[in-house]
Amino acid sequence: MNLLKIIQKRKPPGILLFNKEGKIVFFNEQTLEIFPDLNNLSPIIFELHKEARDHPDSGDKVALLNINPKKILALRAMPLKGENSQDNYILVLIEKIAKDSIDLTKFQDKYKLTHRQIQVIKLICDGLTNKEIAEKLFLSEYTVKDHLKKIMKKLNVNSRNEIISMLMKSLQR
Repeated sequence: MNLLKIIQKRKPPGILLFNKEGKIVFFNEQTLEIFPDLNNLSPIIFELHKEARDHPDSGDKVALLNINPKKILALRAMPLKGENSQDNYILVLIEKIAKDSIDLTKFQDKYKLTHRQIQVIKLICDGLTNKEIAEKLFLSEYTVKDHLKKIMKKLNVNSRNEIISMLMKSLQR
């Protein structure tokens, strides 16, 4: 399939624009398709907003959010600076990704990740903490931290957000 066909199949992302206090000041039609009730947004969106607001110079904040067994959302938050501090906003882009289309084998092969490291990455994408990952995989929290260090070294990144960002970039290719 050529690039033009892929682009034509993609829908525009949902857009949420927050002021620095966390109030929604703009949203588009695609956002309402994904979240018909804006009063019930996922807490992950607000966590991304807070991270982007509190650490504006550390790059985009990214996360994956499961909305049902077959679909996940790719979320990306970034600060938008206005002319003065009153005009600072946080932009959150929301894209649907068909979970069936996610094939981590290329990602695993490219970065020489183990099966267990891929399991940890999947659970990071689900928003689990190290303790929750440890419980789910029947590991110690120390072992999960060790897996994360090795994953970060292989991907040449420094945070969980960067792991998710690398994964999202690889899925978009």
